[in-house]
Amino acid sequence: MDLIEVLLIILSVVIFMEVISMLLRKALKVEKVKTGFRYYKINELHGKVSWGLRILNLVSFIIIFFYFSNTPNPQFYILIGIIVGLSIIEIVVNAFFEWKHSSTPRRAIVSMGEAFIILIAVAVVIQFDLLNPVINS
Repeated sequence: MDLIEVLLIILSVVIFMEVISMLLRKALKVEKVKTGFRYYKINELHGKVSWGLRILNLVSFIIIFFYFSNTPNPQFYILIGIIVGLSIIEIVVNAFFEWKHSSTPRRAIVSMGEAFIILIAVAVVIQFDLLNPVINS
């Protein structure tokens, strides 16, 4: 497996996630939140919690990066799990604020669906050892 195959796997996961998200939005009659790379907050508390999580994610990523760069035989799946775990926490916090404080609480179901798809994708990559040939080459 080379880099092209890994990129195809990532692309297929992203496409699958977008299709499922679109189907959930249509079924629940929820409009897409157009955030792109812009900052998205529901209220001031959500903004503060979200920024706190982003800073925690950044600090954690820097610590993990330096730890793994100095480890002789790093376990990259642990690194991937930690990064995805921190991202899932951020999605769950967004879903909580969408559920409790938003005018469209059904949007939280779409957010949790996206988090679930990310978890399944990571589980498939780890279970079938899809990155091992790329990491060991």
